[in-house]
Amino acid sequence: FARFAWVVSPDNAKALFLGVPRLYLVNLKTNQPWCQVDWGLDGYYAYTARWDAGGRYAAMLVSNNAPGELMYFNRLVILDTVTGRIYQPEMADWSHIWDFQWFPDSRHLIVMGLPQNARESPTIEQIGIMDVLTGSIRLVIPDYIFAQGSTAGFQLALSPNGEKVAINCPIISDKYLQGLLGQICLVAIH
Repeated sequence: FARFAWVVSPDNAKALFLGVPRLYLVNLKTNQPWCQVDWGLDGYYAYTARWDAGGRYAAMLVSNNAPGELMYFNRLVILDTVTGRIYQPEMADWSHIWDFQWFPDSRHLIVMGLPQNARESPTIEQIGIMDVLTGSIRLVIPDYIFAQGSTAGFQLALSPNGEKVAINCPIISDKYLQGLLGQICLVAIH
């Protein structure tokens, strides 16, 4: 468990060092750790993190399974690096978030994941816009279901102005060699 990944803030002033089971916030100007983050959730660890555009908030996916085990659920957690407050948006309708990106307003995230009603088929995903303060998620295309086509964390990309999202959205069919035809969908956000 000694391996760490790190994510540097947009202003290059701080970084998160993620590792099982620890998370450290580090001041890159002095190379000194500010603190070890306590989730208040025993056994949880962060495995993916992204900074907002202003470098104040870090959104992270956390889980409590051992690395390499089947992940029954995960949680999205937001760390306010100024106040130290940890937000845990209520995701009652979603069992997993597989990918996410911050909008330029630093309050909303575009998320791609697995709604509770799709647990029988873990390759079915939807995208939504999450308000990180309320935890509410509004589906972007409510009637469209995406097929999982790549590794978690590499399924969507938000344009810098937050007006469009590119999504890995393969076509599933028996007529393709591996059952999938890769394609990218470009969706306008309203």
